[in-house]
Amino acid sequence: MRLPERVSVTEVAPRDGLQSLGTWVSTEDKVRIVERMLDAGVTSIEVTAFSHPRMVPDLADADALLRALPRRRGVDYRALVPNLRGAERALDAGVTTAVALMTATSVYSLKNQGKTHPELLDQLVDVATWCRARELPCEAAIGLAFFDPYEAETPPERIMAILERLTDNGVSSVYLACSTGLDSPRRVHDLCARVLDTHPDLDLGLHIHTTNGFSSATVLAGLLAGVRRFESAVCGIGGGIAMPPGMADFGNLATEDLVHLLTLLDIDCGLDLPAVLRASDDVAGILGVRSVSPAARGATQESVLALSAAGSNGAAAR
Repeated sequence: MRLPERVSVTEVAPRDGLQSLGTWVSTEDKVRIVERMLDAGVTSIEVTAFSHPRMVPDLADADALLRALPRRRGVDYRALVPNLRGAERALDAGVTTAVALMTATSVYSLKNQGKTHPELLDQLVDVATWCRARELPCEAAIGLAFFDPYEAETPPERIMAILERLTDNGVSSVYLACSTGLDSPRRVHDLCARVLDTHPDLDLGLHIHTTNGFSSATVLAGLLAGVRRFESAVCGIGGGIAMPPGMADFGNLATEDLVHLLTLLDIDCGLDLPAVLRASDDVAGILGVRSVSPAARGATQESVLALSAAGSNGAAAR
């Protein structure tokens, strides 16, 4: 396999994880979670969303959170900005990267935001233009880029048309989101390869959910296509979208599992797996949850070898 030597990882649990956790997490605990990920070596963190508090009540403390976060050299504090008002708030709060999100399919866009995907694209372009005029880095995120629970597969031509509009308007960094977690790794590979062939200078990333159990295969598909940036959430929390009634969303790809996979592939992501696993334990304790990550539950070569070395007492080490 022709794999890169290095990729980057963005932690999204403080935003995508907590906004759909279903319980209020205090500003102080959010700061603790961010600090634990910083201590584990993470330098890119999506910390919140500057949405209307009525729409995303679990992130209503976005401004207060940014004021409380420690400022460390080289750390990128990212935030979702749904519109111009959100971008204004993000800039005032000291966000270092604004993430402007749209969904690529109209049925879901209408259900979730009351707009069609062309209307959301117009709004995204307006946000990106506003940010560029103020020298605030802005990244575009395209949700439902591969599969939609109401419309089936998202036409690749639609994604290419969206990207053409974005790049024409100065957007140079884009994430494609596997929002439902039901995506085909082959289609992810083919679309990402097509995007990078058409736009070789585009800084392309993948945001991956886990519903069908193929998240690791999707990461590998992205790597082979040339993707060098990935988003994940510690403990695998969050990742909730409006799925059809009766269909559960199994959450985000766990950061522990992403780092574990990259480690086994000998790809440097700047993160040490034992440190990430320790952070996962701490975050799980703060939130009162259990990580869904196999790596966090001992499914690593190191954990098994430690058990073997410990003999029958079952003591495991990380």
